[in-house]
Amino acid sequence: MFEKLVSFVRKLGYDNVDIELKGCVEPSKTPVDTPYLPLIEEATRETYGEYILYPSRPSTAPDYLWTNVLGLPAIQVRWGDADSGNHAPNEHLAIETYLKGIELTSRVIRVIGEKDL
Repeated sequence: MFEKLVSFVRKLGYDNVDIELKGCVEPSKTPVDTPYLPLIEEATRETYGEYILYPSRPSTAPDYLWTNVLGLPAIQVRWGDADSGNHAPNEHLAIETYLKGIELTSRVIRVIGEKDL
């Protein structure tokens, strides 16, 4: 991917731009047919109501440690609202959003704990 980026920048005519790879994270993917997904989806909808599920998303979280090294599924659920300024200097979370996140986490633990997976 890095080589493709360099090639793209060069094709745009930016020969005066230095591009350095400083680090990277292995890709990670959990199959959508994991038995955990319906449980987490249920807990999420119970907590937030209608909710958009994305089968994949960009992230630099080291999920590969779960999926590639340990062979476990990794599913992320965002706590923050669209206006929370995620990872920005003024990142914030409303108390109500924080409490909803705690509610979601406890539901996920409960529904997974009740199943024999």
